[in-house]
Amino acid sequence: MPEQDDCSTEELIEGMDAVHAGICAGQRELFRFIAHADFIGAWWDCGARDLAHWLSMRYGISHWKANRWIAAAHALEGLALISQAFSSGELSIDKVVELTRFATPETEARLIAWAQRVSCAAIRRRGDLAARHSIEDTRDARADALVALASARLASDADADRVTVVVHAQLEGLLWGTWDASWKMVR
Repeated sequence: MPEQDDCSTEELIEGMDAVHAGICAGQRELFRFIAHADFIGAWWDCGARDLAHWLSMRYGISHWKANRWIAAAHALEGLALISQAFSSGELSIDKVVELTRFATPETEARLIAWAQRVSCAAIRRRGDLAARHSIEDTRDARADALVALASARLASDADADRVTVVVHAQLEGLLWGTWDASWKMVR
C-alpha cells in the first residue's frame, strides 16, 4: 500500500476499510477469549471479584462495558451470522454488543441487514425496549408465583376470605434482582 500522503482517496478508503476489518476480526477473537476466560474463571486468582471487574482493571474499560462485552461474547457463541459479520468488519463492536442483547438465531439475518442501515443508538434503543419487555415478563412471573403461593396457603385455610397479602418492593430492586419486600397480613 502506498504511503498515506501519496494515495488517492479511493486507496485511502480501501486502506481504512481493511484496517477496520482487521480490528473487528481481532475484537471477535478477543470475545472468544473472554467467553473462555469466563468459562474457566481466569480472574479468580487475580484479586478480581468477577470477570467484568478483571476486564475493567486489565483493559481500562468501564465495568458497564466489560459486562456488555461478556454478555456479547457468550451470545455470539449461538449467533453464527452476527459472529461472521463482526469478524469480517460488516458490523462494528458497538453494533454487535447491542444486537446480541436481543438477537436470536431466527432473527439474526434480518437484524444484520437492519443494523447495517441504522445507527448504534437505534440498535441500543431496541435493546433497551427488549430488556424492558423482559423485565415486565419477569415481574409478571414473580406476581404469578406469589399468587400461586398465596392460593396454596389459603386453600388449606378454612376461612380463605380472612387474609390479604400486600407486597411492597422498590422498582430498582425489581430491575436488578435484589429486592426487599415487606409482608403485611390484614385480617
